[in-house]
Amino acid sequence: MTVVLASHSLGELRDVCDHLLLLHAGQVLLNGDVEEILDDHLDVIGPVDDGSSVTGMVIHTRRTGRQQRSLVRSPGSLPAGWEGQRPELEGLVTDYLRAWQGSR
Repeated sequence: MTVVLASHSLGELRDVCDHLLLLHAGQVLLNGDVEEILDDHLDVIGPVDDGSSVTGMVIHTRRTGRQQRSLVRSPGSLPAGWEGQRPELEGLVTDYLRAWQGSR
């Protein structure tokens, strides 16, 4: 049986959902198993640059002072000075929506 839940509270959904379909303005941004989607992304933090030192598809970047934080899909190895961790579901969804809004 399939049950469809829609919510703005990802913290509540995280415990009961195993599949994510992220829609924005009629476009599918993400679709798949939640664990596989999270495993395919990395939150990386490193020195501010043009982003060319990070391999993979950079979804969204925030720069503050001397550091930048990026959500990267299908990341390769990280360059020196960079650290990465698996993203949280809420941060991943938020970054995708921010990236989509920024591209308009």
